[in-house]
Amino acid sequence: MKNILKKFTIFSLMLLCACGNSTQQSTLEGNAFVADPFEPWNRYVFSFNEIVDVYGLEPASDVYQTLLPTVFRRVVKNELDYVALPVTMINSLLQGNKTLILNSFGRFFINTTFGGLGLLDPASDFGLKPHHEDFGQTLAVWGVNDGGYYVAPFLGPLTLRDLGGKFVDTGMSPLTYLGDEALIIQPSITTLGSLEFKSANEKILEGIKSSSPDYYAAIRSFYIQKRNNDIINSDLQQDDKQKPQFIDFNDEQ
Repeated sequence: MKNILKKFTIFSLMLLCACGNSTQQSTLEGNAFVADPFEPWNRYVFSFNEIVDVYGLEPASDVYQTLLPTVFRRVVKNELDYVALPVTMINSLLQGNKTLILNSFGRFFINTTFGGLGLLDPASDFGLKPHHEDFGQTLAVWGVNDGGYYVAPFLGPLTLRDLGGKFVDTGMSPLTYLGDEALIIQPSITTLGSLEFKSANEKILEGIKSSSPDYYAAIRSFYIQKRNNDIINSDLQQDDKQKPQFIDFNDEQ
């Protein structure tokens, strides 16, 4: 299984890099437009995901918020950020970004040694804010085209570049190689991440839904703007006024 995953990761990397287009209008410039060549399919999956959200994720999020006090939710957020740090560290190196490298390696060292393996977040007190880098962002820095907008079942809005990047990130994560334990740990982390995202952004999503005549188009635009800002690392810059305000599980609140 591990050999298959490694081969698939290498194949995904080669395929995505082959799609690079150095002449494209780079998303690093914050362009909010992206092609939607699969729109009929995307809208169908979007409706399906909405059903899953309303009848599954939303009630689970309500229970999660009710049962866990804020202090325990903070511990969960800290740990989710911590277990994602190895992938962030690798992608920071691949991007050759000194700021990201110092941030991610600094956070990992401080929160490992002084934060109880990520249960606490003393790194933030040293000015090292939670930050996430994935291989989709790395590909964008390398000049790989976004490939178009795509809505995946359960995963939600993506671009094809980000979808391929997720497979590579899975290969980068040390959790993938824990053997049988990974079959329990990985789904648990994914579920907790989804619950955290939903609980943190519920009011934002409700506001977009109630004020937009086309909820699908609004989410598409909002997602692309956020991804563009993720790529240019606007959360680590002084001027953060234009950053879309979806809150990731590893964002400070």
